[in-house]
Amino acid sequence: MDAGAATGFTLAVSALFRERLRPDRPVLWISEREAGREAGLAHAAGLKSFGLAPDSLITAHPRRLEEALWVAETALQTEAFSVIVLELRGNPAKFGLTESRRLHLKARAAEVPLLLLRQAGEEEASSAQLRLLIEAAPAGLRRIGAFSAPGSIGHPAFRAVVEKSRNPAPFAVVMEWNTDERQFYPAGPDAVHASGTTHSHRPPAAASGRPDRAGEMGRVVAFARAS
Repeated sequence: MDAGAATGFTLAVSALFRERLRPDRPVLWISEREAGREAGLAHAAGLKSFGLAPDSLITAHPRRLEEALWVAETALQTEAFSVIVLELRGNPAKFGLTESRRLHLKARAAEVPLLLLRQAGEEEASSAQLRLLIEAAPAGLRRIGAFSAPGSIGHPAFRAVVEKSRNPAPFAVVMEWNTDERQFYPAGPDAVHASGTTHSHRPPAAASGRPDRAGEMGRVVAFARAS
């Protein structure tokens, strides 16, 4: 549901790391096959809005998880990349605490930021120092100088829930990505929905005239029983 938001947030963070650490080296994005099938791939024209030129991003699409982990570990042993992103789907059994810690130690030794983008995953033990849950948030109004344009939609916004950090208490923050300045800023009070109306972050209401969730497997919908 929030795969696009998580991908956009990761692109923006990667752009910040690259610009401030190694602007002369590309970003390596390793997308495991199942993750790429479900969430899709970044569009070249859209990369610029998150601060990355298409020629500054190298992608790899291994068929198996073991191959994706090998590519990540091998890339960390080189000095060719500014940031490495490993995109996985769910909670694969072959990527647990042991594999997570091995990647963490190699990234620390190489002094290269390693971002793990987990699509549709559940909380589990890992060696990550910081773990965020990224969700799409309502955008604010488009600003022109000190004024905002009514009915317009501004920069993309994200809701980041801190699930693991040095701070033991989880908390959430809503921020927007300024495409022009390439910076994150706290979201303003004028967050709006795509319809142009003021909108706070909350789950959508149940649809009218039909169930708000899928029926159980095996339920007969359109046909009468044969016997």
